[in-house]
Amino acid sequence: VDLVETEALADLVNAETEAQRRFAVQNAEGVQSELYLSWRRRLIHARAMIEAEIDFADEDDVPGSVAETVWSDVRAMIGEIECHVQGFRAAEIIRDGFEVVILGAPNAGKSSLFNALARREAAIVTEEPGTTRDLLEVVLDLEGMRVR
Repeated sequence: VDLVETEALADLVNAETEAQRRFAVQNAEGVQSELYLSWRRRLIHARAMIEAEIDFADEDDVPGSVAETVWSDVRAMIGEIECHVQGFRAAEIIRDGFEVVILGAPNAGKSSLFNALARREAAIVTEEPGTTRDLLEVVLDLEGMRVR
């Protein structure tokens, strides 16, 4: 078990929504680790090919310029890594969820909205303005996404 899989197990234990659970299971099964390992293997291979071309340039058993093949694979890997990094934000949203603040003028219906979202009487609702002065917090599962 590597670091990514260990973090995924912690995410699985702390999962509050189905989306978080699915994401954690996928990572715990080694999907991310395999991807990182494949990039590592490809980089080691690229290095070996470049070193072989430099060290044995006058030998016949090293294919003619391997540089273009190596650079082609490295460029492809750069694209894969950039795409992967862009996916981090979506992964963070799944793992961490959203933090939302309800604010507005007195008696605008904030507590009523809060109760409707929470599906319970979590906030006091009265005709008197300014009755909810304390911080209220609830964790919701909205279509698989954690919202706090």
